[in-house]
Amino acid sequence: MSSKKTIRRGQVVSPFGVGAILDIGPESFAVADVSRWDRDGLSRIPDSRLEDKLRSPIRTPSGKEGESSVAISRFPRWHFCPKCRRMRRVSSAEDQARQYKVPRCEYCGPRVEMTPMGFVAVCAEGHLGDIDWHFWAHHRRNSTDGVCSRQSADLYFETSGRGGGDWSSIRVRCGCGAKNDFSGLVQVQAPGGMRCGGGQPWKRDRSKCASPVWVYRRAASNLHFPSQVSALDLAMAQVTETPATDLAQVWQGEPDYKLIEAAHAALKDLDRTFASAGSRIERFAERHGCTLEAARSALASVLSGKNGAASTDQSVDVDSPDFRSQILCEEWAVLANGRDVNGSTLQIRRCPIPPSWPAELRRTVQTVSMVRRLREVRALIGFRRLSPSTDNPLVPVDLGSAASRWYPGVEAWGEGIFIQLSEPEVAAWERRAQAAMAGRLARMVPKVAAMGWDGSLATPRFLMLHSLAHAVVRRLSFDAGYSASSIRERIYSATGPEAMCGILLYTADGDSEGSLGGLVRMGHPERFGALLRSALQDMAWCSADPVCRETEATGLDGLNAASCHACVLISETSCSYNNCALDRRTLVRIGAIEPFFDVNDLVRPG
Repeated sequence: MSSKKTIRRGQVVSPFGVGAILDIGPESFAVADVSRWDRDGLSRIPDSRLEDKLRSPIRTPSGKEGESSVAISRFPRWHFCPKCRRMRRVSSAEDQARQYKVPRCEYCGPRVEMTPMGFVAVCAEGHLGDIDWHFWAHHRRNSTDGVCSRQSADLYFETSGRGGGDWSSIRVRCGCGAKNDFSGLVQVQAPGGMRCGGGQPWKRDRSKCASPVWVYRRAASNLHFPSQVSALDLAMAQVTETPATDLAQVWQGEPDYKLIEAAHAALKDLDRTFASAGSRIERFAERHGCTLEAARSALASVLSGKNGAASTDQSVDVDSPDFRSQILCEEWAVLANGRDVNGSTLQIRRCPIPPSWPAELRRTVQTVSMVRRLREVRALIGFRRLSPSTDNPLVPVDLGSAASRWYPGVEAWGEGIFIQLSEPEVAAWERRAQAAMAGRLARMVPKVAAMGWDGSLATPRFLMLHSLAHAVVRRLSFDAGYSASSIRERIYSATGPEAMCGILLYTADGDSEGSLGGLVRMGHPERFGALLRSALQDMAWCSADPVCRETEATGLDGLNAASCHACVLISETSCSYNNCALDRRTLVRIGAIEPFFDVNDLVRPG
């Protein structure tokens, strides 16, 4: 494609990752799978942690002048002239001959640019294509009248202005006299018996697809649901009390190493090896003053060197909730270990809770940490269409036949605030709230599973933590001057022996708002206490009350309660869970559920 067609590097994962529809000026394109990307314009992101887990390299556009990397294909191919309303299909051969310039109308002159058709065909299997406009224009024509050939058909896209602007006022007309409006076309399953083409806009080869086709607007939000994974870079994080030591060399001198090496040779899987050697790894970390993640990372590098095939030949379900949960558990071990971190990619300063905080906050909040520096790597692993549910198959980012698999990704630097709540207080509250929320949680379980999320989302703990994260993000946008869309969340929630109860709010973007220190400044306990109190008090009232607080099932699949855009919801680019699993009743008393915080005590000094 022309080098003038550009997107920001940070958008290659979302919102303009593989399979997405991309508008550039008056033109519309679809982003092709990575088998068609130019490898010369890509650079590898070094991240031992996420790469080891994906077992494939992560690459990002280099951004160098004159280098192209992301492949795009014009889509939809069908265009219409805004002046004469004629429709025309722009072929790939024409694109190449005209050097991918904006298509022009052949009848109205070179100054009249054609407009892409605003409707596309899609199926639940992830296929996307143009609508067969010739078929639709002649669909209601009597068989005895005959049908003109596709080669000679002269199609027009017209709007009549009648019918109050509904679908019956839009139609496709053929020069032979056949015409058909859109009343039975849009958001109708298999309109007129239309079948799925079984392909993607950039692929010539098609597959047989029995899934019914649907027609949606080109800008519909359900045409592309990216599935991505992200991880904080912990590989270079070292606890300040620990001297700089080559942990990999230390491991090889450990008496336990031979036993772990023998177990790994039999198991041939790092995750299973780590599980079997859990106590030995913990003793190593405690003895050498390092984090569990650093101990595991060093051990993994040694084992991979001794048995390199063990970690690369195994298949891994990167779209599973367990895969994402493991990433969060490893991050929690570093964020919540109570020590300062001063690494090149992660810097954390622990701050004691000051006595000036209200007694209620000192009871419920264990620590607040200022994350002065962090590095996040995000990778796109695939996408779905029509619904993010796992009932719809995940379309991989690589649809080619190449043996070397890799993932598109981005690297981002930023800063943040980590809030760890008191585990005893949360566990006690969870037991008290369970009975009042049992019915709603039971309804959530199958819906959460269908979305491919971890079962911990259907718990009072997660609902409270997620709602708290949104409340603080909304307050930060007022008090800190950040746009809410620039702040991201990571929710650490789990029960049992490896319980987690905290949130990380951070900015991390390679080419936008990022690490200027403003968010860390708001994380200072003296400032953050007032901000947290204001955020909770905001949750006690919504401009949509009493309707909002009394609504039990809102949002995607009815996974929210007492939550709307006026009180809890934030930008979907900031929320890792599609603005789902929210309930402000878990934070403050506005209903029958006992909240975690007593908002009345927030105004009382400690």
